[in-house]
Amino acid sequence: MDAAAFSLDNSGENPTGGTFSGPGVTANSFDPAAAGLGTHTITYSYTDGNSCTNSCTYDITVNDLPVVTCPADITDACTTDAAFALAGNGENPAGGTFSGPGVSGGNFDPAVAGAGTHTITYSYTDGNTCTNTCTFDITVIQATAWYSDLGDNDGLGDPNDMVMACVAPVGYVADNSDLCPVVTGTVGSACDDNNCFTVGDVLDNDCVCTGTLVPCDNWTLTIYAGTNGGQISWQIVEDGGPCVLQSGSGYGNGSTNNVNVCVPQGNCFRLTFNDAGNDGIVGGGWLLTDNNGNRIVDNMDNGACFGTTTTSAAAFCNEPASAQTVIPIHCDKENWIITNTIIASADPAVSAQWGIGNQADDGYQFWFTSSCGTYSRQTFRNHATSGGQGPANAIRATKLALSTIVSSPLPVGELLNVRVRSRVNGLNGAWGPACRFRLDPNACTITKLNSTISSPNFSCGATGKVVGAGGNTGKIFADVVTSGGNPATHYRFEFSVPGEGYLRNAVSTNAACLLGVWQTSPLLCGTYTYDVRVQASFNGGASYCPYGDVCQVTITNNQPLPYCTSTNSAMAPQDEDVDNFDGGDFVMFPNPNRGDQLFVSMTGFSTEVAIVTVDIYDSFGKRAMTATLPVQDGFLNTALELAPDMAAGLYMVNVTAGDNTRTERLAIQR
Repeated sequence: MDAAAFSLDNSGENPTGGTFSGPGVTANSFDPAAAGLGTHTITYSYTDGNSCTNSCTYDITVNDLPVVTCPADITDACTTDAAFALAGNGENPAGGTFSGPGVSGGNFDPAVAGAGTHTITYSYTDGNTCTNTCTFDITVIQATAWYSDLGDNDGLGDPNDMVMACVAPVGYVADNSDLCPVVTGTVGSACDDNNCFTVGDVLDNDCVCTGTLVPCDNWTLTIYAGTNGGQISWQIVEDGGPCVLQSGSGYGNGSTNNVNVCVPQGNCFRLTFNDAGNDGIVGGGWLLTDNNGNRIVDNMDNGACFGTTTTSAAAFCNEPASAQTVIPIHCDKENWIITNTIIASADPAVSAQWGIGNQADDGYQFWFTSSCGTYSRQTFRNHATSGGQGPANAIRATKLALSTIVSSPLPVGELLNVRVRSRVNGLNGAWGPACRFRLDPNACTITKLNSTISSPNFSCGATGKVVGAGGNTGKIFADVVTSGGNPATHYRFEFSVPGEGYLRNAVSTNAACLLGVWQTSPLLCGTYTYDVRVQASFNGGASYCPYGDVCQVTITNNQPLPYCTSTNSAMAPQDEDVDNFDGGDFVMFPNPNRGDQLFVSMTGFSTEVAIVTVDIYDSFGKRAMTATLPVQDGFLNTALELAPDMAAGLYMVNVTAGDNTRTERLAIQR
């Protein structure tokens, strides 16, 4: 039907040269389209040279074109796809041929055709040799690069493991920045190195998560191993977290071990000790000090306070150094009684807030904690409340009556550490160094020579002391101590000059030792530096507490023989007797005083004196207080509670026994 018109000449007629006529015939050409479908009779006429004409007929059948249907358009071919057969994809009737870009041998090759939309022709010739065609489109998509994320599935691809595809293969991504294909992230990515004490953790060039250590300070943990050091283990763990800062175990029996621990600034920790023998550190203990030498935890000589394991009751933190603590005579005191008052050192910043603004947010916080983890208690003293203390002034808040700790009261007999921090306008300062504290009315108290340089009674390290001199030049002073609230009854002073073989004990009924003209074993002739140590007795000299620290004192004895000991003499015998200080001795401690407790000691009374009267007068001659005190065996040794309303200033203290009166000046500093 769609065939072009064709000439009928020379199509087998004989003789040739005639004419053709019939449907669709023009000028001896047959046009199938003009003739139309069906069988058409064509006449061939021929006239010879004699003008004789004859004709014949034959039929031409015009057939319709076959109906051809193409496959559906293909829209998802990829340049990386293999060549595929076009036949069998829906063409009808089957058996035709395909042609077009990328078509060869009935197959379509996307790589040959290239990216884009390509028109493919399907041709079919039926039994009548009639041929018809149809077309369809194949769209080829350009493949892109995909990179493996199979190693860590973090959304970043390995640049060294690439495939080309139009759709991402499973486990592949378009990104190619993963320089750490088996670790989540890439070089420079944030990560967690599982170290609580680093910041800025990132993957380094070796794909290892690495952080920068936070600034830390070198603290010292001293472990006194005791009798079974091999059973000891310990660790310092981040407070509230799993990270162990440092640990250790196994020490020689009786050894002292100083372990350096770099403690991150601003972080808080807990210290745990374990003992495999389940009896603690018998004969040992531990001490933790910061980089400034301040005590943070002091459990020396208290290692048997636990059985199998103990953890500090509260966390300690590496915070800016603070000197805030209790006053020196209250630091390391281990014979407190519940009626005592502990006093913090005054912070000028807190004192400056007295009478200004909110008085409830300025003061001192005391923290009592057991290094064995059984007790922790904090309590706050402020300007607003008296706490049973007086007078009302800028340092009243430094005083804490132990009896006011009602809830979770202080345990009796247990070694605690006490620390103090100041609070100004509601903002806490840093905790100061720890001091040992024990509520134990039966404890022995250690004393030594007075080491407070600003005190008029300074003796530890003093020079210029002279035998027989008046005033403090002719005396040395020990720290006044009490046990269970009771003052010591006797103080034994030991003088020694090892290089000269000299050793001498002198006993006093108060904390002052008069460097008198001794009849027996007097001090060495000339000027010598003596090693002096002191021990206290609380039972009239029947027994003594251990000696305190050794102090050196330079003393000159210009008395003639036999009231000085020649260096050529044999070693001086020890003298345990109480020296008879001529004229008696009158001592008050502490002086200057903070206005709370004054220790009064006086000797030289006759045996007939049973009581004395103490009168204290201010600078205007007004009597501030009076008290009647008992005298025993010729001496007075007692603690006097000062009136809480006594203001700071200079006072005169008169001690009257019968017709005799002794007077000393007293300075009160609040």
